This record gives sequence, C-alpha cells and structure tokens, in this order.
Amino acid sequence: MWGKYYAWSPYQYSLNNPVSFLDENGKDFGFVVKPTEGANFGHTYLYFQDKQGQWYRYDQGNYENRAPSGGRATVTGKDYDATVKIDPVDGVPDDAILFKTTENQDKAISESAFMSQYLHNNDYLPYNLYHNNCTDAAVDVILDAIYNGTSVNIFNPWDMPAPNTWFKYLKEEIKKGTQKTDFRDLDKTVDSLEEMEEQLPQQKSVAPQDNTAVKKQEIKQ
Repeated sequence: MWGKYYAWSPYQYSLNNPVSFLDENGKDFGFVVKPTEGANFGHTYLYFQDKQGQWYRYDQGNYENRAPSGGRATVTGKDYDATVKIDPVDGVPDDAILFKTTENQDKAISESAFMSQYLHNNDYLPYNLYHNNCTDAAVDVILDAIYNGTSVNIFNPWDMPAPNTWFKYLKEEIKKGTQKTDFRDLDKTVDSLEEMEEQLPQQKSVAPQDNTAVKKQEIKQ
C-alpha cells in the first residue's frame, strides 16, 4: 500500500490533514458529471474513499499530454492514449450521487481505482468514446472491486456514451428504485473461484494478452 503513496510517510495520517480529509462515516463513493466539460457532453468524475475515510477524485480522459492528436478524443471511435488522475480532495461536490458502502468495500474500491490508474497510464487500457470513456472507466472501478469481495452494480447502458445523458438516466433509475444506492448489504467474501466468475461483470476493456507461447509454437512449425 505504501508504494501507492510514496510521496507521503506512513505516519502522516490523511495526508497530514485529518481535519479536512476525514469523513464522518468513512463509507461512501459518488459520481459527479460536469455538464459543460467534454464539448458540452459532460465529463464524469468518481469520488471514492479509502478505509480511513480519505476522499479522492478519479478522473479518466484523453488529455493533451498523452494524446498523439491533442485534446480529448472525438467521435471517431478510435482508441487513444488514456490518462487517469487521482487526487486527494476534501469531500464531494453538492451535486454528487452518493452510494453507501462498508469499510471493506471502500478498501476494495480504492485498490481498484489505483489499479485502473496503473493500467490506463501504462497503455494497457486505451480511451475509447464508445467502450472506455470517462463514465465507463469510473463505473468499472466500482464493478472491478468485486474481485475483493464487493458485489455492486451501477447501471451504465452501452448506448449512452455522453456523460450528461448517463447521469440523467442514473438519477431516474434511482428515483424509480431500480438503482441501489446502499450496497452495504452486498458486502461479502467470495468463497470460490466459480462463485467469483459468476459474479464478474462483462469487461469492456482488457489488457493485451501475452502471445509469446503462441508465437514460439508457430516458429517451431
């Protein structure tokens, strides 16, 4: 865990600011969409906490410092280099949609977020407007936390690439009661590999496979 926060001493609790960075219950995550960003289609941010209640903002996108064409990706449907930024923050904006979690779920989600950052920033997961945009990446952080025993689900229809449209839809599903906002009753440990595989959501993006063995076999033939 220390390797993720190498700039900070393990003795500097809450990044040396326990007043600003400590939440009352330490059990929440949330989504925020800034409607005017992303060419007015919106941009999705994930706000999550670690087990100690420290808030972070997760931000995935196609940014100038990594995109060969510059700027965020357009509607071409092509893959672009992606960047994930995770920054400590002192809370969530007032317009966030919040979900209740346990400390165990917070820990799993936090680890999933930093793993997502590693995969994106090391070119394993490209940005794609239609199957790995800012909303997809933020939602997948939550869904991928199931590997650590967290069973949660966030509605994210494939035909809603615009964050503004998705955020409106998510609010409507919550109002209808079809989208859960309290996942504490779903906190359980996966007892077997078979059970885990049954629970895993379908992944939209995967790391490239290692075809070394296949290539060696082709050379022998």
